Amino acid sequence: MIITREILEEGKSSRGAWGFKQLKLLGVDIPLKKGWFRRLIGVDVPEKAVRKFIALKDAHLKKGNIAKPKAGSRRSGIYTIFRRENHSYSAD
Repeated sequence: MIITREILEEGKSSRGAWGFKQLKLLGVDIPLKKGWFRRLIGVDVPEKAVRKFIALKDAHLKKGNIAKPKAGSRRSGIYTIFRRENHSYSAD
């Protein structure tokens, strides 16, 4: 299955990030390097891995800690680690 921006957005957590396990399923190397998001689009990945990537949405967030980002908030940098111990990454 070819990775599209829509697939990546569908797997993004309610906090605007992806978990370590999700990114590894798609073959993304950690630590992330500049441009990882753009390079991932168009890559062919097994459909089973894509389904699991989407199923793991919000799995890296602690229970009771799932919330939408504040309106108008912006993150800077290539990626932001929301919870270092849970390996959450954002492509902002």
